[in-house]
Amino acid sequence: MDKIEIFKKALEKDWYIQGFNAVPLFLNLPASSGFYMKDELGFGYSQFFFSYKEGYGEMGYLNADLERLWGIIKSKIKENPEYLKEIKKRYEEIFSKRHSLFKKIDEGFSDVTDGDLLEMLKECALCEREAVGIAHLLEPIGMEIDKEFKNKLSEYIKDKKELNQIYGILGAPKMLSFIAKEERELKQIGSLGKTEQKNALENHLKKYFWIQNSYAVPKELGTDFFRKRMKKLGAEDSENKAILSEKEKIFLKYKFDPEVMEVVEIIGFTTTWQDERKANTLRAVSYLGRVVKEVSERIRVKTENLYYLGFTDVFGLRSIDELKKMQDELENRSKGVMFIMSKNKEVKITRKEYQEIAAYRKRVEENTKEVNDIHGSTASGGTAIGRVAVCKGLDSLDKVKKGDVLVASMTRPEYMAAIKKAAAIVTDEGGITCHAAIVARELGIPAIIGTKIATKMLKDGMIVEVKANHGLVRIIK
Repeated sequence: MDKIEIFKKALEKDWYIQGFNAVPLFLNLPASSGFYMKDELGFGYSQFFFSYKEGYGEMGYLNADLERLWGIIKSKIKENPEYLKEIKKRYEEIFSKRHSLFKKIDEGFSDVTDGDLLEMLKECALCEREAVGIAHLLEPIGMEIDKEFKNKLSEYIKDKKELNQIYGILGAPKMLSFIAKEERELKQIGSLGKTEQKNALENHLKKYFWIQNSYAVPKELGTDFFRKRMKKLGAEDSENKAILSEKEKIFLKYKFDPEVMEVVEIIGFTTTWQDERKANTLRAVSYLGRVVKEVSERIRVKTENLYYLGFTDVFGLRSIDELKKMQDELENRSKGVMFIMSKNKEVKITRKEYQEIAAYRKRVEENTKEVNDIHGSTASGGTAIGRVAVCKGLDSLDKVKKGDVLVASMTRPEYMAAIKKAAAIVTDEGGITCHAAIVARELGIPAIIGTKIATKMLKDGMIVEVKANHGLVRIIK
């Protein structure tokens, strides 16, 4: 079977596709953990789909995988209520072993030979995989538990508006996200004296140097970045204590059975774990990025091109000089590449083959009928009317103005500056534990997630009403 047929056959399957800024080096590596988690857990994913072009990426999960894995995980939790806590502990043990590698990279590369640099590159690649690692089981939990949870709540709450509102509140974790924690700590530094502030900012940098990273690029930050942000921050606290209070009121009113309470506990636990996993992934991006930059300087191949290496490329290298022969291929990948990934294998297409499959996917998408109302799940309640700003990459975030409705496939930490301007968030993808849900609740703005079609149906400049308690986005004009 040729590559075109492999991709067409794969794309006939039912995929859950997420879109965001990404390149293969920083996304394929952590994604590959979905196969290797089987060595630790006894189960894993069967296949992934990726598409990249000029810094924007899409990752596809098979819905059949998500359903199958949730069934396995659910039975494990039933057998052992402490199962997730035990797996999280194991995840933390595995990743903590990489701290010595980070320390080595912090010391610099002046005494590192080319051979040692290659080994360092592979170690960092492994670290990037382990940053997600066995915590890759969180995706099926986050996506599949939503459906069951809402059905279970509907047995107690008959009014749809109230159901959506309570669904969003119960999904709020007890702990602040790392984004909210960092912001709160930065505000505290702002209240210090000049000398104390200088030292505190240096320590803050050491703690959060990775916070602006993404799956597309590592960003080297300095204290000036945090100082400027500190001056712009308002006095409000990101912690939404009111939501936690609302939770308690809901528990008292409805007296949910133990099964519902267990699901609420799982959602809170996995949301916090997912946030920790994201922070680890962004740290790993920084260190892998530093090693790749050093490789780039030694072999004189553009760093941006090396970002288009797949995980099989990295682990298959015998010397860093081999990368010189891949320059043209990597340049072509940056203009458009797709991957079908399975364990130890990445099938890749570029150039004409990429264009053919991209056109094939576009024809399928064009069959989507236009609608006036878009439905999704409530992540954070409330109502807002605003101008649509569709964001399909970091470059598009600057167009978001105060009071706009930010529309995206999904949001990530690097979207925060734009999110803070938005009156509401609407996403194609995501479950109750996703980034958009977490930050919308922390900021107290309406959010509707999992619409599937928002970025296809909504266009820049449209005026929409977001009725989050109803899970409804209505096009006004």
